[in-house]
Amino acid sequence: MMKKIKHSKFKNTALIFELLSHQVTVDILDDVDSKAMIILKKFYNSKTNLSEELELYNLLKKNNISSENKANYFIDSIIKSRLKISEKKLRQEKYNLIKEIKESYIINDFFRTEISNYKVDASIYKLFEAAANQQINYNPTDLVQSRYVLIENMINALKKNKYKNNISSSVAEYRKQDKEIKTLSYKILIESFNEKYGKLDNNQRKLLKKYIDNLSNTNQLREYVDSEIPKIKKILIAYSDRITDQVTQIKLNEVCNQICQLKKGKIVKDNQLVTMLKLYELVRETKKEINSKAPKLYKVK
Repeated sequence: MMKKIKHSKFKNTALIFELLSHQVTVDILDDVDSKAMIILKKFYNSKTNLSEELELYNLLKKNNISSENKANYFIDSIIKSRLKISEKKLRQEKYNLIKEIKESYIINDFFRTEISNYKVDASIYKLFEAAANQQINYNPTDLVQSRYVLIENMINALKKNKYKNNISSSVAEYRKQDKEIKTLSYKILIESFNEKYGKLDNNQRKLLKKYIDNLSNTNQLREYVDSEIPKIKKILIAYSDRITDQVTQIKLNEVCNQICQLKKGKIVKDNQLVTMLKLYELVRETKKEINSKAPKLYKVK
């Protein structure tokens, strides 16, 4: 009887790597020591079988090939390389990896994060699993479907790259960035923002965390920003009435008039995100200014 290949998140080397990378960013934003970083260094260093398998995943995901025949040949070559990895050692490493993740995080929450290239990762896992267990009579339809997911990904990626060559190199460079790179760019943003304005407050951290958590769901981020804008506007209007300096009052009123511009567009653009960070900073600084001149009973909470 033919058996269907089941995908396992708990055994998918590339998927776990992406989730750990995501968790590192979340930990940084929460200003806590990242156990995910320790786990990454321990299980995905150059000496582990997991890092070898991860390299094969990446080769299948990131190579752009012009024809189906070439893609099939490439997939077969990668599968042969995968068979050279010790299955016993790899299983043990995966077992220990999941064990440490369970000890450090709530496992269901950890695996709840959406991964944009999930289908490709799952297809690679199935092909590797079938190759490593050739004694099992797997359903060929399942294997063919998995293979064609990879072939389409390789060929479509090549077409997209050709299209990108027709647009400016700077825009193309940004669009091809994967989630880890974009996440890293926001880590740099946080550091530079801290240098200029001081440590991020809870509102700023929450906004950036929402951005990271919703990289694959831009609608949720848009909804969050849209819900925050009237709150910020209401606070700034209230603060404007408490400011005695006329120039500062004019500036606050102007900001309140312009703030609704942030609601434009279906997705939250980078400049809108930075503006939101600055608005939270304006709220914080204005509150500080009011409290520095107000009697104790009239301080803003």
